[in-house]
Parts: sequence; structure tokens; C-alpha cells
Amino acid sequence: MLFFNAFYITYRIFHTYSKVLAGFSLFFVLTVIFDAFVLLLRVKFKMLSSFGVASLFLGFSYNLVTEYREMMVRATVSHMKSLIDPLSGAYNRGVLVETTFDEKDCFVYLDLNSFKQINDTYGHEVGDKILVLLVNTIRLKIKQDDVVVRMGGDEFLVVVRNCYPVVVKKLSTTSLVEFQNSHELKPTF
Repeated sequence: MLFFNAFYITYRIFHTYSKVLAGFSLFFVLTVIFDAFVLLLRVKFKMLSSFGVASLFLGFSYNLVTEYREMMVRATVSHMKSLIDPLSGAYNRGVLVETTFDEKDCFVYLDLNSFKQINDTYGHEVGDKILVLLVNTIRLKIKQDDVVVRMGGDEFLVVVRNCYPVVVKKLSTTSLVEFQNSHELKPTF
């Protein structure tokens, strides 16, 4: 039975993408071939196929752990991509379900003024640039653990963590002035 397994694994080695698994499998195949010669020639050598089976087990274990780790990385990256708006770089509103908030957190709801008119008059490319400008302007003013969430087309929620409302009001005012001066259309929110 080991001999047939060795032939099958030899065939599968050429179709594997893991060099580590191929190495362990090759060692298994060589030990089975060695044992076959020992049995055929009736030579007094110790059988090595048990080492080959252990090697094969180690190879499959390594491969399983590696594939699981890669799968978890892909799942984590996919999950993070699902929470981030690809245009503006802000979080999508789905992040609100996964985020815990504190009593000291302040929430600022922003809605761009005349955004539909900007899109209709100047095109969606200009509108997209304005959305990105808004998010970048806000991010420069807030802390790293604060959150900018795109709620809809031109609506955003900014969560400023552990902050007083007076400070957030000042932050909103300075962000508005900076945002207006960042584009020739002087957009407001």
C-alpha cells in the first residue's frame, strides 16, 4: 500500500505549489523506494518508511497551517476592504456596528451643501475630488483613533473620541474654513 501511495504522491508532487510539501513528500517517496529495494534484495537494512510517513505528516501539517494562515490574512483583508469606502477612504457605515463608543465621544454629522449641483454642473469626477478633499481635510484635524464614516453619497459622520463638544465645535469650524479654501468651487458642509 505504501508503494502505491508513493507513486501517487510522486505524481502529485509535480502539481503542488508548496516546495516544503514537495520536499517532505519526496523524502517519503525515497524511503518507500528504499524499503522496496530492501525487501526485493533481502538486504539487512532497517526499514525507513516509518520516517517517511512521519515526514509526510510534518509536510501536510506545515502546509495546513500555512494555508490556514494565508486564508485568515485574506479574510481579514477582505473584511477591512468591506468596511472602507474605496473612493473617499473613509469607513462605510457598517463599521458602526463593530465599533464601541463611549459617553465622552462626540458625533458630528456632515452633509455637503449643493453637492448634487456640483456633480450635475462640473461632473462626477469633480464631485469625487471634493469628497476626497473633505475626508482628507477632516483626517488632518482629528486624532488617529477618531473615525470618519461615509454614511451616504455626501453625508459623513465624524466620531471624535474622548473630547468636549466645545473643542469639536472649534474643530468643525476650522475644518470648514480649510475645506472651503482647498478647492476653487469653495464647497461647504
